[in-house]
Amino acid sequence: MTTTEPAAEREAPVADGESEDGEIVVTLDEVLKQRGMSLGELSRQTGITDKNLGELKNGKKKAVWWSTLAAVCRVLDCQPGDLIVYRPVAAKSAPAQESASEE
Repeated sequence: MTTTEPAAEREAPVADGESEDGEIVVTLDEVLKQRGMSLGELSRQTGITDKNLGELKNGKKKAVWWSTLAAVCRVLDCQPGDLIVYRPVAAKSAPAQESASEE
């Protein structure tokens, strides 16, 4: 018999795709501009609502169906990596090293 871990013990989702490891950024807006296409036109051609595409574009979506990603890629003639990018968290500055004069 398998058990699932209690909800309280699961890792909590992190807002806007951000974590201590970095963040996932949706670049749909840039791709739309490059293609000269509006969100409304993308909606008409994919069959995905303006609301859902707008939430995706604005980083409000926490998850995306593969079928949604495939439809957007088909219409925009792009790859998934053109629509989402990983940005690492800026490295925290290392503590200042002691000066050689303290030796």
